[in-house]
Amino acid sequence: MPVPEEPSSTADWAKNLVKKMTIEEKYRMIRGIGFEGFKEKRGYYIGSVLGVPRLGIPCIKMQDGSAGFRTTQKDIAGTVTAWPAPLVLSATWDANLVERWAEAMGREFRDKGANMILAPAVNLHRTPYGGRNAEFISGEDTVLGRELAAAFVRGMQDKAGVAAAVKHFVLNDQETRRTTSNSIADARLRWEKYYPPFQAAIRAGAAAVMCSYNLVNGKQACSNNDLLKRDLKDRMGFDGFVLSDWWAIRNDEAAEAGTDVDMPGNDRFFAELGAQDAGSVLLLPLTAIAHTIHGDKEVFAHVHSDGVAEVADAVIKRHKLLRKEAKLYGASLIAEGGRITSRTRRTRYLPQYPTGPATCDGSQCPSDKSVDPCSQLQNCSIGGHHDCEGTFKMCIPDKDSPTKCATSEVCLLRCTGVFVEEKSDGSKGAPACSDLSPQKCDGHYVADKDYTSNGLGYECVLKEDQTCGTSSTCGVQNPPESLGEKQCYEPEVFKGSPDGTCSTLRTRPGHECKTQCAPGYTPSLAALKCKDIGEFEPKTFECEPNACKVKPVQNALASGCKEGPNAGEAVIVSGEKCTVQCKDGFYASDELLRCHAEVLTPAAFTCEAPCPVPTVKNAAAAGVCKEAGVGDKILPFTSCTSQCAPGYTPSVQSLSCRTGAFTPQSVTCEPDPCEAPSGVEFVSKEGACKEGATLSSGSSCTAQCLAGYTPSAATLSCNAKTLAPATFTCAANPCKLPSVEQSKGNGCKGVAGDTIESGKACRTVCNAGYTPSVDHLDCLAETLTPATFVCKPDPCPIPFDKNQEDSGCVGVAAKNGATSVESSQKCQTQCKAGWHPSVAQLSCFAGTLTPDSWSCDEDPCSAPTKVSNAPELTCRQGSSIVSGTGCTTLCNEGYSPSAKALACHLGKFTPATYVCQPDPCPVHEVSNRLGSGCESKPHPAIIPSGSSCRTQCQEGYSPSVVEQKCFAATMTPTFWTCDEDPCDAPGGIRNSAEETCKEGKSVSAGQLCTAQCASGFSPSVASLGCSLGKLSPSTFSCVPDPCKIPEVANKQGNGCKGLRGNTVKAGTSCIPVCKSGFQPSETSLQCTASQLSPATWVCEPEPCSALQVERAWGTGCNGGMKSKVDSGSACEIKCQDGYAPSVPKLNCYASMFTPSSYTCDPKPCRIPAVQNKAGSGCLGAPGDSIASGTKCTTQCLGGYTPSVAELTCSAEMLTPATFECSADPCPMPKATDRKGNGCKGMPGTVVASGATCETECSNGYTPSVAKLECFAGTLSPNSYICAQDDCAAVTGVPNAPTVACQEGATIPGGKTCTPRCNAGYSPSKTSLACRRGELEPSSFECKADSCDVPYVANSLNPTCAEGNSVDHGKRCTPKCKSGYSASESSLSCSAGTLSPATFLCKAPCAAPNVLHSNGVCKEGSSIEHGKSCTTQCNAGYMPNKASLECNDGSLTGLPVFCQTGPPPIGGDFYNCWTGDPHFTCHGGRRSDPLVPGTHWVFKQSCPGSPNFMWVQGLYGPRSPSVTMGAAFGGLFLSKNVLTIRVNNNPSWVVKWNDQPIANVWQGSGSSWNYNLGGTQLSITWTSSKIEVGLSYGVTYKASRSGWNRENNIKVSGFYYTDYYTQNNFWCKDGTFAGEAIELPHPRNVWSPSGDDKLVNSDYDLFQKSKAHIEAKLDSLTAMASLLDTDDVEDGIETLALNQSLKVSDEPQLCTGKALEEAQKDCAVLKKEETEEEQEELEEDEEAQATQEATYNACIADVCATANGNFGEAAKETEEESEMQAALKHKKAFRTAAADGECKEGWTSTDSGDNFLLEEEKSRADKKKEACTVACKICRPAHRRYLVGPMVLHNETKDACIAQELAMPKAEADKARLWILQKKFTTAEKGWIGGNFKEGGWKWGDDTDVEGGGTIEGKVGDYLCLDKENGKLINCDHRPDVRHDALCETMFY
Repeated sequence: MPVPEEPSSTADWAKNLVKKMTIEEKYRMIRGIGFEGFKEKRGYYIGSVLGVPRLGIPCIKMQDGSAGFRTTQKDIAGTVTAWPAPLVLSATWDANLVERWAEAMGREFRDKGANMILAPAVNLHRTPYGGRNAEFISGEDTVLGRELAAAFVRGMQDKAGVAAAVKHFVLNDQETRRTTSNSIADARLRWEKYYPPFQAAIRAGAAAVMCSYNLVNGKQACSNNDLLKRDLKDRMGFDGFVLSDWWAIRNDEAAEAGTDVDMPGNDRFFAELGAQDAGSVLLLPLTAIAHTIHGDKEVFAHVHSDGVAEVADAVIKRHKLLRKEAKLYGASLIAEGGRITSRTRRTRYLPQYPTGPATCDGSQCPSDKSVDPCSQLQNCSIGGHHDCEGTFKMCIPDKDSPTKCATSEVCLLRCTGVFVEEKSDGSKGAPACSDLSPQKCDGHYVADKDYTSNGLGYECVLKEDQTCGTSSTCGVQNPPESLGEKQCYEPEVFKGSPDGTCSTLRTRPGHECKTQCAPGYTPSLAALKCKDIGEFEPKTFECEPNACKVKPVQNALASGCKEGPNAGEAVIVSGEKCTVQCKDGFYASDELLRCHAEVLTPAAFTCEAPCPVPTVKNAAAAGVCKEAGVGDKILPFTSCTSQCAPGYTPSVQSLSCRTGAFTPQSVTCEPDPCEAPSGVEFVSKEGACKEGATLSSGSSCTAQCLAGYTPSAATLSCNAKTLAPATFTCAANPCKLPSVEQSKGNGCKGVAGDTIESGKACRTVCNAGYTPSVDHLDCLAETLTPATFVCKPDPCPIPFDKNQEDSGCVGVAAKNGATSVESSQKCQTQCKAGWHPSVAQLSCFAGTLTPDSWSCDEDPCSAPTKVSNAPELTCRQGSSIVSGTGCTTLCNEGYSPSAKALACHLGKFTPATYVCQPDPCPVHEVSNRLGSGCESKPHPAIIPSGSSCRTQCQEGYSPSVVEQKCFAATMTPTFWTCDEDPCDAPGGIRNSAEETCKEGKSVSAGQLCTAQCASGFSPSVASLGCSLGKLSPSTFSCVPDPCKIPEVANKQGNGCKGLRGNTVKAGTSCIPVCKSGFQPSETSLQCTASQLSPATWVCEPEPCSALQVERAWGTGCNGGMKSKVDSGSACEIKCQDGYAPSVPKLNCYASMFTPSSYTCDPKPCRIPAVQNKAGSGCLGAPGDSIASGTKCTTQCLGGYTPSVAELTCSAEMLTPATFECSADPCPMPKATDRKGNGCKGMPGTVVASGATCETECSNGYTPSVAKLECFAGTLSPNSYICAQDDCAAVTGVPNAPTVACQEGATIPGGKTCTPRCNAGYSPSKTSLACRRGELEPSSFECKADSCDVPYVANSLNPTCAEGNSVDHGKRCTPKCKSGYSASESSLSCSAGTLSPATFLCKAPCAAPNVLHSNGVCKEGSSIEHGKSCTTQCNAGYMPNKASLECNDGSLTGLPVFCQTGPPPIGGDFYNCWTGDPHFTCHGGRRSDPLVPGTHWVFKQSCPGSPNFMWVQGLYGPRSPSVTMGAAFGGLFLSKNVLTIRVNNNPSWVVKWNDQPIANVWQGSGSSWNYNLGGTQLSITWTSSKIEVGLSYGVTYKASRSGWNRENNIKVSGFYYTDYYTQNNFWCKDGTFAGEAIELPHPRNVWSPSGDDKLVNSDYDLFQKSKAHIEAKLDSLTAMASLLDTDDVEDGIETLALNQSLKVSDEPQLCTGKALEEAQKDCAVLKKEETEEEQEELEEDEEAQATQEATYNACIADVCATANGNFGEAAKETEEESEMQAALKHKKAFRTAAADGECKEGWTSTDSGDNFLLEEEKSRADKKKEACTVACKICRPAHRRYLVGPMVLHNETKDACIAQELAMPKAEADKARLWILQKKFTTAEKGWIGGNFKEGGWKWGDDTDVEGGGTIEGKVGDYLCLDKENGKLINCDHRPDVRHDALCETMFY
C-alpha cells in the first residue's frame, strides 16, 4: 500500500484510498466479525475487523486486555505472561516502568498476531468498591492517570508497534448495572478530573478510543454527540477512530454521534445501514482512513526476520463515519433483493462499453451551448458519456433531480483488451508496452507504474519495425483486471497467518492460491482454487498449530514426559502439556512444559541431583542450613539459608544448589563485633565511642560525652560482643561566672566564688544606676544560658512641649503619657505640622539628657521649588521666608509670575505657589521686507507666545527663513533677511565636469561660480561672478591637461630622455631612462589628456656573477653549478667536505652581492660519545666539540680509566677516532667474625668489577647480607656484619595464639620473647631469652583466669552470691535489692569472662498521670517490666499512643496524652467521614440519597478532630423501644454518639450518648449547642429539616423523606449535604456542579449490591431477610430507648424536654478541697478592679461570656496543673508561674484612650494583628466601633487566652507530659509560634512536638517533618524552634533537661 512521505499528505492519501474502495469494502470496515452470540468463533480474536488486501489494508486484530493477552481459547492456555494488575503498576508512580511494561506486553501481543490492544483502561477509582478498579491504571488520581496513560501508549505503539485503544470513554466507574447507570457530571468536573488521562493518551498518539456502556448526563456514551464529536474529536483534536465497547451501541444515533466501528459487529444497528426498503436510496457515510505517523516512522509497521514488511496491524488509525453528505464523494447504496449493489461509480473512467443507447456522439450534441448534452439522456445510471467538446465527459445523476442526468468530470475511455501483468522475460516490475513481445502486443494493455494514484493505462500496438509500442492512454480498472475477468484476493486467516496467506496477492480465475501460514502453523489446505466469479473454492482455510518435540534430557526418566513414550523423543500436541519426570534421586527444574505452535514454554528442562549440607565450624547446633541438618541434602533449584551459632554471622546469606553442588561452595561463621553503649544521657553527638558505633572484638571503646560532661569510665573493652564495663555515665560540669562591668560583686546574688553548679541559676545584680540585661543565668553542663549579661545604664525621660508630635521623639512610643529613651540612644525630636524643634536631637546617657530642654517653634516657609521657567531662587527675599512675611515671586527672562507675592503662615504660603507665563514677541525691522514682514500682520507686528510669523519680501528678493515662531518673548530663528535671487550654473560645455560650478547648480548673488572640467581637462577661466541672477562671463571652455611624469625608483634624471621638467605635453611621448645597473621595462609612454599610456614603468636590476673562493665547491653558489645569480635571489654557499662557509649565503641586488665575499673555514671535531666518560670526555672542553688543530686530553668518571691519553683534531677528523673508559676493581671489606677473607671461594683482597662476593661468617653467625657486588671500584652494599642467629617463637601452646610470643614469629638474637595467652588466660613465665638461636626456657603454659563480678545498679553487695570473684568453670548467682528482679538466673565463668557479661535488676513502671484520664493504663498503676500499658482516656478523649512498653522502670513511647480538638481550618473535612461520595442534585444542594433499606454511620477520623459519631437515617417498627444509634454507632464503640431519628411527633428524636439532648446540651426548643473539646457543636431543626453544625465551618443539612414497608416496619431516611465556608461544588439553579451517580432502580424493590453496597452487612439489616430484621430489632429492646417510657403514648414517640434539669457549667476535673482551692485561686477573674471595669463588663455581653469561659478554663487549668505538677520548676527559680501570670488577664479585649497606653500585660491590637483569628479580628473591630470617644483596642500580651500555643518556661519533659507539644506543620503556624517564642521565652530554643526516629524527623503523630532532611539528627534527638531565626533545629539536649517548651493550642 502506498504510504505518504509527509504527515501533511495523510488526509489526501486517505481520501484517494477511499475512492479506490468498493462500497462493500467500505462497509466491511465499520463492523467487527467473528462472533456467534456472545462468544468469538475459533480462529478469531476478541475483536476482528476485515481489511482490504488488494489495497494493502490489513485486518485489525484486537485483543484484551489491560493486564496481558487475554486467554479465551484452550490452545494458548499457559503460553501468555501473567502480568501484575495495572493498579500495581499505578502504585509505583513510575512512568518509565509503565512504558517498559507496555513495550514488553506489546511485543507479546505482536508475536501472537494481534495488532491492537484494548488498553489502557484509564477510568478513575470514584469508589473503592469499583468492580474493575484493578484494571484502571489511573488509580484515584487524575494527574497520575495522565502521566501513566501517555507512558503506556508510548511503550505500546512507539516501541512495540501495537495500536492502543484507550478505554472506557467516559465515567464508566462501576460494574453494578454498568449498562444502565447514569453518570451525572458537569463540564468542569469532566475536563478537570475525568478527561485528562484520555487527553494524555491522545497526545501520545493513541490510535483508538473505546466508548463505554453507561449513560452520561442521561445519554448513552456511544450515542453521545457532546462526548464524542464535541469533546473528544473537536476539542481534544482526536483524529483516530472510536469503537464501541462490546454490544454497547443501544440506538441508531451512534454513527451520527461519532462512533466509527461497531463491535463485535453482530448486533442490528450498523447492519441496518444496508437494510432499507427496496427502491430507496441510503447515503452511506464514507470511511475516512488516516495513516498514523509518529515522528518520522510508521507506528504500526514493522519488519519480520524474513524481511517482509508487515503494515501492522492498524495502518488505519481512524475509521470515521462522515455525515450523510454524499456530495463529498458521490457514493450511494441501494438495497435490491437484500443485496448491496453499486448504483453509480464516481470515477474518471468510462464503463466497459463506450457506445450504446445512453451515449452521445458528435451529431447528437445540441446546437445550444447552454444546454447540457447529458440532460438529453433518458438514463445515465449505466455510465453514459459524451464528447461534444472534443473530450469525453461523464454523465451522472443530477444531485437535485436524480432521475435526470448532468455532466461531471473529464474522463478517459476504459482500457480494452487483455491486461498484461508481467514482463516477457519474467523480470520483476510493472511491464511497459515496449517490454511485450510482437506476438503479445496488439489487443493488450499495461498499467502505468503509478496507476494506483493516477489510474492511467496504455493500449499497445505493433509498430512497423515489429516492436511493441504505446498506442493511446486509457483508464485502468483498479485493481487491473482482464476484460470481464474477476480475480480472487487472498483470504483473511486470523490465527497463525503471516503477512500474506497466499503466495500472490491476487489469483486469476482457474488458478490456485498456494496457502501459507506463520512459522509453527500448517495450512489445513495446500491450495484454494479461484472461480470465475472471483471467489475461492473453498473460500478460506485455517492455520493449524504444529506439535512440539521434547529433546532428550540427561537423567530424565524415559522420554522425559509422562505423556510420551518409554524411549525416544516425546511429541506434544499444541495446547497440551508435558508432565516432566526424572530418574530416582534426580529432580526436575520444571513440572510442566506447555506446547503452542511448535514452541515449548519453557523451552527445556533439566534433571539435577541434590547437594549435601557442608560441615562448618561455629555453625548453629542444627547445622549451617536452616532447611536441613548435618548429613542431610538440599534439593536442587533451592537454597540453603546460612545460620551460625549465637555470636557468629555467616559470610554469605545463602547457598544455591545446582547440579549437585552449592554456589558459592561453602560458608564461614565469623565472630560478631560489639555495639557501642546506648541510652547514655548527654553522650557526644558523634556517639558513645570515639571509635564508632561498632567495635571489633578485642578493641576498646574510648568513652565520650557532650561538651561540658565527663564520662564515668575512660575506656570500655570489647570481647566477643560484650563490653566491660557494659556502659558509662556522663556527669555535668559546673559553669564559670562571667566578668561583667558595673556588676555588683561576682554578678550573682547569693553565690560565692567564680563558679556555679550545673542545674542552678544565677540571679544577676548590678551597681546602682544600672540594670542587668537578663534577670538570671541558667547553668547546664559548663554552659550558661545566656552566656553572660550586661549592666545597662538607665533610660532618660524627655521634657514635654505642647506643640510636640506624639511622644516628641521620632519612632519612640509614649508610655503612660510620658516618653523616655534608652541610655546612649538619641531622641530625634519632632513637632506638630507648622512647628519645628529648637534642637534636632537629644542624647541620653545614664539618665541624663544633653541638652536638657527643647521647644517647638513656628516653621518658616521654604521658597517654592520646581517652578517651571523660574530661577532656582524663586523668592526675592531668599530661600526661607519668616512666618508672617511674604515672598516676592521671580521668573526667568521672557516670563512673568501669575502672582506677584505669596504670604507665609506656619510654614505654608497663600497662595501655595505660582506659575511663570511666557511673554509675547515684537517683529524685527528687515530691509526690503514687504509690509510688516509677516503675512496678514499690520505694522508694527506683535506675535503672541506660541504663534508664528510667515515672512515676506519685496519683488526680486526672497526671505532667508519661511517662518518665525514666538515663545516667551523670543523669536525662533531670531533674525531673517530679504536676500537677492541666485544664478544658474552654465551648461553645454564639452569635457566639463558633471556640475560646471563647484558651488553646485545654483550660485548665490554676489558669489563666484568656480569653473570645473572633466578629469584631464582645465577650464578656460577660473571663475564666473553672479549678480542679480546672471553670470559674468556667461560661460567657459575645457582644454586638455599635460601628463605628469611618474615617480620611478632608480630612474635617471626626470626619467624621460631629452625632456625637461616633470610633465609631458598632450600628444607627445616619453622615452624612459634608468640608472647604471638598471634597465627600463618600457621603451616609450604616450600622453593623452593628462594620462600616460602605459601609465608608468620600472627600472629592473641586473644579475650578479659568482665569486672565486678557495676550498669552495665548484662556483660556490647553489650547488656549485651556477655562475650567475638573479637580482633579488641569493647565492646558497657550499664548501668542500670538512669546511664551512663564513656566511651561509650572499644576497644579489643590481649586480652586487651582500656581503661582497666569503671564506671556507675548516670545521671543528665532534667529541665521541663514550660510556662512563667524565663531562664532555675532553679535559677543559666545555662543549661537545674541539677546534680544528687542537688536542683532547681524555677523562673518565671515578672508578674508570681511559684507554688513550689524547686525541688530535684536523678539519672535522679526530686521530685516533675514539677511546674507552674501563671499570676499576673493588677492595674486599673486613667484618668481625668473618670466615677467611669473607668472600666464599674468592682468593686475594680485591673483587673485579662486575664480580660478586658471596659473604660467609664463622659458625653461629649469619652475614647481614648474602652477597656484595662490585661495580667500577664500588661494592654494593659497601660492607656487612656477622650477627647472632634468631630464635623461632614458641608455638602450639594450649589457650595461646598460634604464635605465642608478643614480639612475633621470630625473636632476634640477644632479645627476649614476651609470652602471650588468649583472652581469659595468663602465661606461667614472664619472658624467654634468645641466645645463639635457642630460647631459654624453651616454652610456657597458659592458665585460665577467674571472673570479676559486674557492678549492677540496684543489686546487693556482693553482686554474686559466690562473692566478688568467680573461678573458671563456676557460676555467679545474681543478687538484687528487694523489689527488683534479675534479668538472668545465673552467669557462667569461662576463662575470665562471664556469660552473659552482666545482668540487670529491673524495676516495675509507675503508670503516668495524664489529664483527661482517671487511669491511663488499663493494667493499673504499676506495670511489670517487659509488660505493656494499654492506654485509655475518659469519654470524649483519645490517647495519642495505643500502648506503652515497660522497660526497667521506664515506659517507652512517652509522652502520652488524651487529646481532642478540631482539624485544622481549611482541611478536607469531608474525607474525615465515612460514606460514599456519590452525589445528586437535590433542592439546590449537593446531596447523597439515603437509599431505602440502608443507613449511614458517620464518624470523624481526622487527626485531632472531636471524637464523636453521628448516626442518621435510622429505621425500625412504628412503636420502637430501641435506639439504632446505640446499636450501630453506639456506646459499645466507646465513642461520643449523636443519634438522630425521623419521628412523627415530634419531628425528630435526638440523643447524645443515649441521653436526651436536653439533658446534656445547652439550649431550648429546637436549637441546642455543646462544647466538645473546644469545638462548638450545634443542632437546629424544623418539622421537615434538620441541621448539624461544627464551629470550624462544616454544616450537615438533612430533609425528611420516607417509604413504608410491610408489617408495620417504617424506614426513614434523609438527604445530607456537607459544605465548607468556601465550597465551590454547590448546585447552581438546580443544576448539579459536581460529581454524581444516579442508580436506576425501582424505589421499593432495589437493595444495594456489588460495589454500591457501602455498608457492611453486619450493620445493614435490610441486606438480610425480613425475619432476621425483626429478630434483631426484638433483641435490642433491652437497650435504652430514644424516649422515656412515660413519654410514649398511643404508639407515637414524643420528645419531652426536661426544662427543670439544670446542667452545671463547672468542670469536674477535681473535687473536694482541691476544687475549692481552684475556685478560690480563680475568683480574681470575676472581680473587677475598678467601677469603670464593672460598668464596661455589664454593658458587654460578649465580655461576660468570655469572662465566664475564662473562669471555668482557669479552674480546669488549676486542677490540671495540680495533677500534672505544672509550674514546679518555675517556682524553684522564683519566677511567676504561667498560671499566676494568666490570672491577671481576664478578658479577651480591653479599650484604652487613643493617645494612651494599654495596661501592663496588655498590648494594642487591630484587625491586622496576625495573632488574631478571623473571628477575633471581627470582634476587635466591633469593640472599637462601640467606643464613644477615640480609643484603641488592647489584648492580653499573653497568647494563651486567645487561642494559641502555651509556653512553659524552663520546664522539663515531665512538665509537658499532659500537654501535646505544638507541631507547626505549616509555615504560617511556625511564624506565629516564633513571634510568641521571641516575646515570651528566655531560652534560645523551644521544644516542639517532633523527634528523630526511623531514619528521619517525625511529628508526634508520626507524620514526616517537611524539610527535616536538612537537619542532622540521630535516634533519640528532639526537635526545637530556633529563637534567633525561627527555623527548625536539633535541640542538642535530652528532654529531661529544663528548657522552654511550646505546647499545644488551648481553647477557652
